[in-house]
Amino acid sequence: MLRYLWDPANAITVGLVFSSVNLFLALSGDLELSVAAALWAVLADHLDGIVATRTPNRDRGAAKMGKSLDGFGDIIYGAFCPPRS
Repeated sequence: MLRYLWDPANAITVGLVFSSVNLFLALSGDLELSVAAALWAVLADHLDGIVATRTPNRDRGAAKMGKSLDGFGDIIYGAFCPPRS
């Protein structure tokens, strides 16, 4: 599994970390830092998508792992910041 993190897009999938920090800070009551972490999570998610599409000859296993990491980060992010309509 660690070899999939050497993939450039997966290496910048820190959105998962920022989503977790966002949730932790929100539950701790520090809403300003929580919003900042949420914005970094969204930015990281956007950037790793760009890198993934522009990486030539990307390993299929790494791409599949990247999709799983993105989905997991979105679930954590959505737990506290659900979309509003």
